[in-house]
Amino acid sequence: MNFGNLLKKQRRDIGLTQEELAKKINTSRSNIANYENNKNLPSLDALESLAKFLNCSVDYLMGKSFFKNYNDYTKAVKHSVAVLEFCEESELGFINNLIFEVYNFEIKDLEYIENFIYSEVSSSRFCFKPLW
Repeated sequence: MNFGNLLKKQRRDIGLTQEELAKKINTSRSNIANYENNKNLPSLDALESLAKFLNCSVDYLMGKSFFKNYNDYTKAVKHSVAVLEFCEESELGFINNLIFEVYNFEIKDLEYIENFIYSEVSSSRFCFKPLW
């Protein structure tokens, strides 16, 4: 999805009109319409205001992140840890690839998961070995 579509979806999800959103971030309705129609991109300040008001990251609004906000990212990491916690060693390659595909993780994300696992989960109960 592009920026305009993501912005429109977020605005509609919280039940606001373009006019209402414009007032919330101190801009005009025509600016919001132009953003949603991909005619213009907001300034960095306006983009930050939109993200903050819509409770999502700038990366998410720009289509650069699968996760709407940090809480969604954390939930995905914790879910991944739970899946990996009880897997057999022979299943790790498949499970890692599945998590990578389902959550659209990047290598840096998987490194974060690895660090989280080693710091939070007892190694005696855990069978995770990084595959990269």
